[in-house]
Amino acid sequence: MTDTRQAIDVLNRDFLEIRRDILSIAAAIDRIGATDDHDALRTDPRVARILQALNVLTDPDREKSVRVQMTFSNPYDPEWQTS
Repeated sequence: MTDTRQAIDVLNRDFLEIRRDILSIAAAIDRIGATDDHDALRTDPRVARILQALNVLTDPDREKSVRVQMTFSNPYDPEWQTS
C-alpha cells in the first residue's frame, strides 16, 4: 500500500470526526465573539493561545498535535514539586 493510499484511508476514516471538531471550535469562537467584552478578549492570553494553536493547524510542518499541546502547556518548572 502506498503512502497516498494510507492517507486516503485515514481521511476516509476520520473526516467526519475532524469536520465535527472544527465545527465545534468555530461555534465556541463564535460564542466568545458574540459577547460585548471585546477589549478583555484582546488582552486575554487564552485567546492568544487559541489563535496560536489554530495557526499551527495551517502550518505545513508535521507534529501538529505536539505543537498545539505545547501552546497550551506551561513551561517546565524543575521546582514544581517544591512549590
